[in-house]
Amino acid sequence: MSSQPQTKHDPGDHTTNSAASGDDVSENYRDLVSRYATYAPIYDRRFAVYSRRTLSKAVEAIPEDAKRIIDVACGTGLFGEMLRHRRPDLELLGVDISPDMVEVARHRFDGHESYQWDVGRAESLPADDASFDVLTCNNAFHLVERPMDGLAEFHRVLRPGGWLILVDWCREYPTMLALHGWLRLVGRHRRDVRTRAELTELVGQAGFEIDAVERFKAGWFWGLMRITAVSPGSGQRTEE
Repeated sequence: MSSQPQTKHDPGDHTTNSAASGDDVSENYRDLVSRYATYAPIYDRRFAVYSRRTLSKAVEAIPEDAKRIIDVACGTGLFGEMLRHRRPDLELLGVDISPDMVEVARHRFDGHESYQWDVGRAESLPADDASFDVLTCNNAFHLVERPMDGLAEFHRVLRPGGWLILVDWCREYPTMLALHGWLRLVGRHRRDVRTRAELTELVGQAGFEIDAVERFKAGWFWGLMRITAVSPGSGQRTEE
């Protein structure tokens, strides 16, 4: 078997990862972790149809020659489940801010050695520089507090020529515009629901070369977009 996805610490060590409990984590992220602790046992049943329709768009965009993937905001591992059936040759590192969601993913893939799971934030990924061919972030980038820091990390962990695949909510749809406004008024967690132009601009500012941008519907309500981009060079983690 080929080498495993590299992480900077023991994937089983939740106590040392600041994503869930560190002093530098915002109250917003702590609330998010608490919310997904409740979601974890029921997430697969509650969002099965939505996940299948949205995650398939990311799977379709993975290049044929890709070998190693990092899935940021991996949740309970539903994206990994799709990959296991459609691309069994791939190695995967799934990262999520919620220890409870990660634990569900670990249980799902118990004994599947080419898939690993770790707790972490988009802004501080537990992975080595230039170590992945593809980075996916599905249905979650609107929750990233510091998007440019997150994109810098995405750039850092991708090898030169590696692919970024973002699937996220799109504010261009009337239903999503209404949801965006409602969440701004009453939502517990900060969510930045963007347009294609807004997200494309952020990705370009982070040093990626845009490959393709499209929008799509997942049922009558959910409107999303998919952006694929290429990392022209390897990034380096900067000291915080």
